[in-house]
Amino acid sequence: GHDFTVEVTEVTGKGGDLIISLFTRSEGFPDQPAKAAHSVKISPERPSHTFSKLPPGKYVVVVFHDRNKDGKVNKSFVAWKRTPPV
Repeated sequence: GHDFTVEVTEVTGKGGDLIISLFTRSEGFPDQPAKAAHSVKISPERPSHTFSKLPPGKYVVVVFHDRNKDGKVNKSFVAWKRTPPV
C-alpha cells in the first residue's frame, strides 16, 4: 500500500475537531464520514494526518471543521478536491 498525507491549511477558529474522510465510492459522500473508506478526527491545532498502506485507487478527500464535535456537517458543504490516484 501507499501512504497519503493530508495537510489542512488556513483553519479558522479554534476548538472542535477536523474530520478528514477518504471516500472510494459515492455512498455517504460528502457529509457522512461514517460511510467513508477511512475517516479520522484530528485537532485543528495539528492539522495533518497520514493514511497508511492505502491500496491503489481513486479517492476523494473531504475535510470539515466539526466545531461542536457532533460528527455532522451542520452547514453547507464548502469545497472538495479530487486527488490523483495513489
